[in-house]
Parts: sequence; C-alpha cells; structure tokens
Amino acid sequence: MKKKIIATISCALAVFALAGCGQTTASIAFNGSYWNKDTSNETPAGKEEIIEYRVYSVEENELWNKTQTNSILKFRTRETTEEGGKTLSSSYKTVLRSNEDGTFTYKTTLTVYGTYEISGDEENARDFADVTETETTFEGYNTGFKPIKSVKKVSNTVPYPSGSTYSIKNARYVSTIDYTEKDAAIKIEILEGDESPEQFGERAKKDITISKYNKNAYIDVELMLLLFRNFKHEANMSYSFKTIEPLSGELRSVIGSVYTKTSTEKNSAPSYDYLTSCSLKNILLGTPPYYDYSFNVVRMDFSTSGTTGQTFMRAFYSQSYDGATDANSTRHIPVMIAQPSIFNTGFLVYELRSATFI
Repeated sequence: MKKKIIATISCALAVFALAGCGQTTASIAFNGSYWNKDTSNETPAGKEEIIEYRVYSVEENELWNKTQTNSILKFRTRETTEEGGKTLSSSYKTVLRSNEDGTFTYKTTLTVYGTYEISGDEENARDFADVTETETTFEGYNTGFKPIKSVKKVSNTVPYPSGSTYSIKNARYVSTIDYTEKDAAIKIEILEGDESPEQFGERAKKDITISKYNKNAYIDVELMLLLFRNFKHEANMSYSFKTIEPLSGELRSVIGSVYTKTSTEKNSAPSYDYLTSCSLKNILLGTPPYYDYSFNVVRMDFSTSGTTGQTFMRAFYSQSYDGATDANSTRHIPVMIAQPSIFNTGFLVYELRSATFI
C-alpha cells in the first residue's frame, strides 16, 4: 500500500512525471555540444544560454493526437494580476551556464498559475500558483555529460484521490541527488507548509544510496531534454538510459525515440520520413528582433519501459528553420513540448517564446 501511495505522489509532483517502448539503440553516442554554434565541445567559461516558453493547458492536444478528460477533476491554467497591474501567466525558463572549472550548471523554473475544479464542488475551486525549480551541475562532453549534483525544489498544489472524489493538498519539499563515480545519494527535505500523506513523510526520513547507478547508460532526469539535443537526430534514432526518480528512490528505465514514418512502394527501397514543420509567431531566436518562424523539427517521444510503461513526454526538437543559412541555427532546442497532466485532466504544452544562445 505504501509503495502505491508513494508512486502516486511521485507521479503528481514530478516536473516531468516518469509515468511505450521503442527500438533500443544503446550504441549511439552524443554527437557534439549543440548549444555551441559550431557544435564543438569547447565552451568558454561564463557563457549563458536562456530559453523561455509560454505554458498552457488543453484537454485535446494535436501534438499528442488524443483527448484526455476526467469527469470529476478539471485542471486549467489561468492568468493572474500582481500588484501594480502586471499580468502573469504560466511559463518555463531554462538557463545553461558554463563554469570556470569546465562543468556546467543547468537551472529550470516552471511556474504554473492554474485552477483545480472538482465536479459537484464548484464553489471550492482551488486557484494556485506553483513553482518548481531545479539546479543540476554536470560535466562536459569528454566525460559523457556526467551529473555531479541535482537539486529540485517543489512548491506545488496536488490532487489526491479520496474515495470517489479528490482532496487538494500542498506539496513542499527539496530533493537532492549527489553523484560520485559509483554511487548516487538521494535525500528528501520536507519544507514548511507541506500537506503530503504520512507515507511521504516516512519516505523522506530515509536517505537512499543507489550503487552502480551508471552501470548502464545514465542521464539525470532534469538533464534529459537538454542532453537529447546533443544527439544526431535521424530516422529511427533511439536511445535507452537509466534515471533516478528521487521520490521513490528507484532507478527507472527510459527510452527516447524519434518518431519515424516508414513508406514502402513496390520495387522500391523503404523511405523514412521523420521531419515535420512547426510554425510559431513572434519568436526571438538568438538576437532581436522577433520574427515568425517555420521550424523543421523531429518528434522525440520519451517513454518508460516495462509492462506498465507509457509515453510521458513528447518534444519537438528543431533542426533548422526555413531560410536559415547556419547549419546549427536553432541549436537543436525543443520548440514545443507536451506532457499529459495528472489524472487524465488534459495536457500541459510548452511553446517557445525566446532563446538567447551561447
């Protein structure tokens, strides 16, 4: 029973919940540091890349080709106004910085202004302003972007099943993973205001160490979207790896795969179609001004493996844009990201707004 509840908490609180499977190609390697214009692996110290996305919720998502509805629980993002009249909306920001010692620091901030509504209890709709921050330090290309330390601070509002309905609780905690050559040490610190179930408090009291976490390919989950930029994206490309889910303290198997359509005509070799287009308006890419762009993208599906494995994220990695003269004009950044919201309440979509490159 405790394991089931911890799993529910884990799914509810993750920025990108590790919630099927594809062809595994474990032998492929990183192709370069695509955040550098020339994809070289020498990044001068003190350089920064900043990417910002607008975030919004939908029940039906054309990026996912399906509809998710929960007849009892509803979730939607909203706008709010701060003192002084400034309008605030949901956003996702990433900052990559190169350090003096040759390592990198990657920070992300997901801010969601939203509302939960429970059928039959509309008067008690719960508005919230959630913030999830991560800071991960890792090594460079020559050592396979090995993680050094990963910290995640969560201040979220979470629905928990309660009989035939849901109760809305506050989740406040910090998870930390310290990596050594062979071991990963996981700690959970519960913060003031946390209302998570008792089982989560019991879990937080136990520090967990996973030995030989990197026996096979390993990527810290907070670096997943970033590091998948550094592969050569092509038809049927697929990479499987292990990652640690800190709330459960377990090592999970994940696979990222390029979605590819295969066409076969009589007396002809098969053709593989893996590029598609994504048009976005009023985007800052590199330097001002803002333009409308038609990006050429690949769709990367991220899935857990096993009998209960499922796709938990879909990211559209840019390869170029119409009219580009630079071979690495977009640095392989995701221009659109989609993930299912908790308890089949729809989808959360991240749409590129601006990118300032190293």
